[in-house]
Amino acid sequence: MVKIGIVGLGRIATEFHIPSLRRIKGASVTAICARTATDERVKLANSLGAELYDDYQNMVSSAALDAVYLCSPTVLHREMAITAFNRGLHIFCEKPIAMNVEEAKAMCAAGHKSGRFLFIGYNRRFSPTYRKVKQFSEQHGINLLLLEKTRGALVRSTRSEFDRRAREEAAIMGPELLEFGVHFVDLAKWICGNVVDAHFTSSWIEGVSAYPGNGVAVFKHKNGSRSMMYMTIAGGNRRERSTALADEGTCETDGGMFGRSRVLITRGDEIEEFQSSDDPVEAGGFLQENEYFLNVLESGQLPVDETADIIDTLALSLKWSGEDE
Repeated sequence: MVKIGIVGLGRIATEFHIPSLRRIKGASVTAICARTATDERVKLANSLGAELYDDYQNMVSSAALDAVYLCSPTVLHREMAITAFNRGLHIFCEKPIAMNVEEAKAMCAAGHKSGRFLFIGYNRRFSPTYRKVKQFSEQHGINLLLLEKTRGALVRSTRSEFDRRAREEAAIMGPELLEFGVHFVDLAKWICGNVVDAHFTSSWIEGVSAYPGNGVAVFKHKNGSRSMMYMTIAGGNRRERSTALADEGTCETDGGMFGRSRVLITRGDEIEEFQSSDDPVEAGGFLQENEYFLNVLESGQLPVDETADIIDTLALSLKWSGEDE
């Protein structure tokens, strides 16, 4: 039985990771941690048979744990990860790994020193939707991969109110082009391979000074393929989609990672269509990534060192968001 502690009880933990871990035989959430002990969190702890902590240091030092899930604000990841590694614990860290490259390097170094596993939660790698794109790429090669994300957060809020909230979030999570853009950077690398050249552009939205609200990134990959990513917070309905173009056809996806999505593969007159599960933890790949993490821990065989890839993905995402300037 792998004993797990979870720090940070926001949506990603309560709606995706905890429900996933409940389904996995051999996983036990024995401790959860948040700054305030609300009635809802007390009920959650009781339903899990877990201890509820309001102090992370206390949780990792007193609870009998094998691993810690960092679902906390990005600004806290470095300190929390090093503390956990010093206690001999494995770490599942939600993306982005850190606010800057130096913090990420410190986390990776602490993991190496402790001999423990540092896993970054890029759930889209495990989603059945994007695995179809990956499979299409391996079978046919990709000339161009297009990734698009539209969010309507700004549209449904006054600019002053949105800007206030955005500033608060950016201070602890990083700007939107880092917080979510890192997903697309990782996907582009995972599907198309290493990046050898990159170009970024972003635009500021009038009345929103917290960070650029629209952005485009274009990568050239080592294998000669290209990828282009587009994000905006000024769109209407929330939407996520992709198109992979190959000589022999196309692979299109439509749908976000928190509900049903569709894959359409076209080769000449032949069309294949796939629908994801209605179950968000499976459709989004959360269950599958948690199973992978736990399988690594149970096997005792850590994957090949991924430090270079972790740092490269963060560095590219920081450039896109303008945070490396």
